[in-house]
Amino acid sequence: MAQQKNKTTRVQRMGNGPRFVADKFKSGRQVVAKWQVPDTAHINELLVDGKLDLKKLGVWIKENAQVGAKVSGVGLLWIMEYLTRLLNVVLIDNVALRAMERGIGNKKTRVAGQGKGSKVYAGLSNAIKKNPAVASYVVYYAMMVGVLIGGRALVQENDKDEPDAPKQEVKIEDKKEDVATEAISTVDSVDLIESTADLQTISPEDAQFAKQALAEYWPEIAVGLTELETYRASPKRHGSESRETNGLGCTWTYTYDSAGRLHRKANALGQTKTRDKAGNYEQCKRHLLYETLPALKQATLNQQNIGAQQAVALVMAGYQRPADMKEIARRISNAQTVQQLADAFSYYPGAETWREGTLKRRWWCAAYAIGVISAEDFLGLPRDAFSKININNVYRNGHFLFGTETIEYALNRARMGEKSSVKTFLSDFDEGKNILAQVSAGQAERTSLDLAVEQQTAQDVQIEGSMKKLNDADKAFAAGKYQQAADLYLAAIETDADNMEAYSSLALAYKKLGDENKSIQYYEKCVQAVKDGNARMNANKALLLDRDVKASSYYNAGLAREEMGKIYQGQGNVALARRNYDLAAKNYKTALENAQMDDLGDARKQTYQKAINRVQQQMQSLPQSGGKKKTAFNSGVQQLRQKNAKRDIFLYGKEFDGNLA
Repeated sequence: MAQQKNKTTRVQRMGNGPRFVADKFKSGRQVVAKWQVPDTAHINELLVDGKLDLKKLGVWIKENAQVGAKVSGVGLLWIMEYLTRLLNVVLIDNVALRAMERGIGNKKTRVAGQGKGSKVYAGLSNAIKKNPAVASYVVYYAMMVGVLIGGRALVQENDKDEPDAPKQEVKIEDKKEDVATEAISTVDSVDLIESTADLQTISPEDAQFAKQALAEYWPEIAVGLTELETYRASPKRHGSESRETNGLGCTWTYTYDSAGRLHRKANALGQTKTRDKAGNYEQCKRHLLYETLPALKQATLNQQNIGAQQAVALVMAGYQRPADMKEIARRISNAQTVQQLADAFSYYPGAETWREGTLKRRWWCAAYAIGVISAEDFLGLPRDAFSKININNVYRNGHFLFGTETIEYALNRARMGEKSSVKTFLSDFDEGKNILAQVSAGQAERTSLDLAVEQQTAQDVQIEGSMKKLNDADKAFAAGKYQQAADLYLAAIETDADNMEAYSSLALAYKKLGDENKSIQYYEKCVQAVKDGNARMNANKALLLDRDVKASSYYNAGLAREEMGKIYQGQGNVALARRNYDLAAKNYKTALENAQMDDLGDARKQTYQKAINRVQQQMQSLPQSGGKKKTAFNSGVQQLRQKNAKRDIFLYGKEFDGNLA
């Protein structure tokens, strides 16, 4: 008797399509995996006598493109293959559904059964066969509901106390003492605690370490963070951040429950409480207890070269990214020289968007770690002063620079144009006064590390010479001696052609000379200085590129172009006025694009956008037809000129407040 063939169900037949597609993805993946690609050269092999060989670079790019195409092609085809198979198993050729078809529709089941039961089984079988897709969805979502119910049950079961299990929750003793300075003590409400499942579960030893470290290091940490972290009395979302920031960079709200356990909840947009200074500093303490200080303990375990001063610097560096502290601490432990210890703080594996800003912060942390600046120095700086320095002047070729002139540059540039200091800020509330008193009383005697001091290289000497001229030029500029300042900035560039700060400040000095003399010659020199500086950066982007520099440079070039447009408009030369206004608009747009790339803040972006709008309005006011209509400067133009002179800023320096344009 001929063997009876197994009949395929309708669902199985429907699954043939996805299986066919998945098999094609598999065969394509196998073909791509057999591609032969060259071994790419190391990036250092592209340098010839210290210069980039463009021909080798072209080959290197082509080779890497082939390797990338192979890797990404294999990965993409693998993903597509198994997504297709998963789709088939879950939604179409569902294994559970086929079993139901066979079981419910089994002939023996139908024959043996009598009455209503038999009819029900037969009805279900026919329904599944006629509507396989609908039935498949029902099974799928039933599975999902089961997973969710089971997951919730597991969470609830895990939350139950086991009488024999050791308690691991962090419980900070002396809660009343910790929150005594908080202005909004009622924030520890029951509904807030119930709305978060985030409870720290560190060991009692880590919790005790955190409490002791906070008691010892708090004054220095508070002073450093007051300068390095943006203070916001009212919560606000910055740029591309997903959460609102409050206090000293906190994006979490921390609360204690009735048992003294510390909870945290992510700041929600429009739902985060506004606190006074004392309340924000209390939140900062809780953030340190909850996350940063326990991470410090783990990072410094069995590591060398880490005393109190280095530990404080680590906390300031890892306040926002605690995970970085472990690698920085490891590098500090392996350091043989003071320079290597300082360079350990340059470790940053995060998004490229934040790299430049992070390195600026880290320079101050490294300077504190090796003792070239102190807590007293931080007290003399305004808040967020770290952003005013040009990264190219304190970080070069993978090394932080700490020459005497470089340190003077950083301190002077940070203080420039600011009246309010960290000390003034802290003097305004009781907890701040306590911090100042403890810092002034002096911390425990620091033990100097037994590390060698490296000799200055020829390049370091050259950089220091350029920085000396830059510092002298800044003093001349501040005194209104713009021609002397311009000459010194030029000398700084001649000594070190990579001194980006000198290019930008030279442009601003020429801009000032143009304002003084109503001279197109100086405005053109301003624009040329910006071009030279950006050409230098473009020639070596890996070393010198800084979006902050580019944004500010192009903004100043735009101001110069705008002034030239006004001069030509006053002379009745509409064609040249229109050309310079158009170039000014392009400069402002370039400044805005760079500000957006590195998210330099809403105020900066608004200032650049206002400049674009302003110069576009000036172009619209020009006569549509050519000709040389004599247009005298009226009082309004004179007032604009005076305002522009006041609006000028040191590049990468003064923080825009949104009212500059």
